[in-house]
Amino acid sequence: MKKALALFLLSFLLVSCVAEPTLSPALPSPLPSTATPTPNGATSSLADYFVPPYYQPSYLDVIEASKKEKELVIYSVMSEENWQPILQTFASHYPWIKVRTVLTGTSEVFSRYLAEAQESSPTADLLISSDVGGWYNIVSQGEILTYRSQEALLLPGWSTKYIGLYVVSSDPTVLIYNKKLVGNPPNTLRELGELIGKNPRDYQGQVITYDVATNASGLALNWFWLKQYKEDGWRSLTAIGQSNPILTADRFEMVDAVGSGRVKLGYFVTGITVFSNLKKYPDMGYAYIQDGQPLFLRYMAITQKSQSPNSAKLLVDFILSQEGQMAVSLGGLTPYRADVAPLAAYHLDKIEQIVGSENLVFLEIDPELTDPTLITPFIERWTFSVQQER
Repeated sequence: MKKALALFLLSFLLVSCVAEPTLSPALPSPLPSTATPTPNGATSSLADYFVPPYYQPSYLDVIEASKKEKELVIYSVMSEENWQPILQTFASHYPWIKVRTVLTGTSEVFSRYLAEAQESSPTADLLISSDVGGWYNIVSQGEILTYRSQEALLLPGWSTKYIGLYVVSSDPTVLIYNKKLVGNPPNTLRELGELIGKNPRDYQGQVITYDVATNASGLALNWFWLKQYKEDGWRSLTAIGQSNPILTADRFEMVDAVGSGRVKLGYFVTGITVFSNLKKYPDMGYAYIQDGQPLFLRYMAITQKSQSPNSAKLLVDFILSQEGQMAVSLGGLTPYRADVAPLAAYHLDKIEQIVGSENLVFLEIDPELTDPTLITPFIERWTFSVQQER
């Protein structure tokens, strides 16, 4: 309870001290507090649940309906560490909601839900994943609830393109290096290729990255980066390919290899894994990628087969709120609401200040990623560029 109270107080300070959000449009004017009689004759209002004053009065109906639902089940790619501050603060608002999170792979989030839904078995109420190809398929099949969050007007347009699909966090991938082994670390993939080109022998087997052919995250990262930088990007990857990089599907292996000194450098490494291991590996440094900074968008949506849709709505709105985005930051993810930037350790605005808005690469939903006639030749060219025998 002490931690929950601390988070609530932190939220209060945010509301009191942080400048008004720069997002457009501005906050709606506060609505009159609503009150609804309870069975014992008392009244309850939105203020009782610390709901922002700009929410519609009818939101109280959602809160009351959630009290009749059973547990809220979530399939996600978020660890217990990521969830802890979010759910602890959420429970201070809605203590009757029992939340059960199930950690899955990025694609398994969807395959597990669809299999259970087809069999009419109990399944997830809320899905969270960064697999943009999987999201395109599930949205196309009409498997998400088209819920309009009361926070949507305060969020950037790129995060609300599909009704009912919202972004939890905007997590970067970074360059990492071993400080003892790399004296002049690169800040761009072009610089990484040039570093390798000066002495390829020194970097043979000394660079590690995702395997595009076997990993959905690696495919998406390279797909969007190359889609933005085209032939210049291919030239950089071909230069990096002189090192015959180690390819993996395991993000923890990348961090351990560089942090322990077995490998000198890594690129397109998920920041969430890097930031949480900086103390464990003091010799590991990192840099945002200034010639194209990929950002994993961790999307969430309520399922059509949800058995606790009202509880799911409350959690979605909380995560998108100012208070929720601060909790997202405390869990090690990268929030994007402008009004939490001053207090968040990592934030999209801070990344943008370093790399420039023109160099942000959003991993958004793209139907082309599900087209084998496009993906197959892309993987073949990538493999030739990065893995070619020399």
